[in-house]
Amino acid sequence: MKKFLLLYTLTLLVFSIDAQTFSDSIPVRLKSFEASRTNNSNKLYWAVACFLDYAKFDIQRSGDGINFTTINSFEADKLRCRQPFTYEDRTANGKVFYRLKVGDLDGRDYVSKITVLISKTKGFDIASLTPTL
Repeated sequence: MKKFLLLYTLTLLVFSIDAQTFSDSIPVRLKSFEASRTNNSNKLYWAVACFLDYAKFDIQRSGDGINFTTINSFEADKLRCRQPFTYEDRTANGKVFYRLKVGDLDGRDYVSKITVLISKTKGFDIASLTPTL
């Protein structure tokens, strides 16, 4: 019986993604979105990466986590997008849900994750339960 030696030629394909092509598909990318409670107000913090010259932000609030209302809107250019954003909501008490709606010039909108802040003077709310063995 003869043994055959098989040679396999593996061709490595190398390709690059053009930065312009990548930026066209994701014009505004949300890097982070956080919220914290301070004294009598809720503070929101977020950072984005803008690949275009324009971005629109709608800060939205909800009492139930389902129905959101825009409480503030503003626009930012590419230079402003390089800096972190903050917003202070002094009118919210109790359990408040926040999300960020980000838009671009083409009318595409992206919605962030939902974050919740709970401010109570007494008692507590159960956020989640995990069973144990």
